[in-house]
Amino acid sequence: MRRVPLVSAGLVLAALASSAPAQQIGSPMPELDPLRWYNSPPMTLEELRGKAVLIEVFRTWCTICPTTVGALNSKLAKQEKDGLMVIGITRDEPVLVEHWIETHGVTFPVVVLETAEVESAIYVPSFPRMAVIDPTGTLIWAGDHTAYGSPLRQALEGAKKGSLHPRSMSRAVAAIRKGDRGAAFAQVDKALGKSSLKDEERQAGEKLREWLEETAQRGLEEAREQAEKGDVYKAVGIATPIARCKPPYSCSQVCARFLEELEARPDYRLEMKAGKMFAGARVVENRMDRVDQSIATYEKIIDKYPELPIARLAGERIKAAQEMIKRSEEYEERRKKGGG
Repeated sequence: MRRVPLVSAGLVLAALASSAPAQQIGSPMPELDPLRWYNSPPMTLEELRGKAVLIEVFRTWCTICPTTVGALNSKLAKQEKDGLMVIGITRDEPVLVEHWIETHGVTFPVVVLETAEVESAIYVPSFPRMAVIDPTGTLIWAGDHTAYGSPLRQALEGAKKGSLHPRSMSRAVAAIRKGDRGAAFAQVDKALGKSSLKDEERQAGEKLREWLEETAQRGLEEAREQAEKGDVYKAVGIATPIARCKPPYSCSQVCARFLEELEARPDYRLEMKAGKMFAGARVVENRMDRVDQSIATYEKIIDKYPELPIARLAGERIKAAQEMIKRSEEYEERRKKGGG
């Protein structure tokens, strides 16, 4: 089985991540342009003024990136009270990012960005790439994932102590960072039921609840889109926790009816089996060194379930995977000739 060389594929994609000739050290960081947040309600760098911010730029296909997760999880847990915030940033597809977070047990906030502006400011020649933003919002360092200790200590010296969130919302925030938004919703609901909350605590709780409600509604919309495209398995995976949430979201009942409609489809069981195969192939494809294996699975889906809509999706992924192989081989050939 032919494999895409990990190093060369990584360099090809890293080159696309940032076109800046050098990182903008000493300049204010551009604001985040989020497509999707994980493990956190939305944050802005403006809101993080006064904090020391450690950023990791990663990709889900990067084989080194998972090795940093444990240290970053621990660092945020231990030093958030000292004024630290850790954020992972990427431009990968949200579906792949979500799987990566779950697989590697990421608990620090992660944001999928719309554009390369932030990565260009940092300059990303390879992954993972770390950056430190001081309490004034200035990029003071960017470099290798093993060398951020000294600049981070410098940033923390002037950081405002304490968490961004009030203590009364700590359990909800902890649940969000574990990816359990249903538990977070229950914790927020419980906290808001206390008459002893201060006004600022109640405002923070209402903001969290509003974000969780919006996230659930967006999840329902995404589930419907996935079903329309033909990926019923993915749609069910998104919709089920929303429908089962206790206390329920405002859209939970609608989501439950949507699941009933899916289950009533004549090919529901076949669609679920094909969708599970498709999801597995997407994960393998994203590992980069097993692209041919994912293509084989997509071809099997097309052969076994030609009448299902997901066969078309499998065909699209075959074209995308073949293009990746072609680009990687072209890059490897240029590198061997000295033109990479």
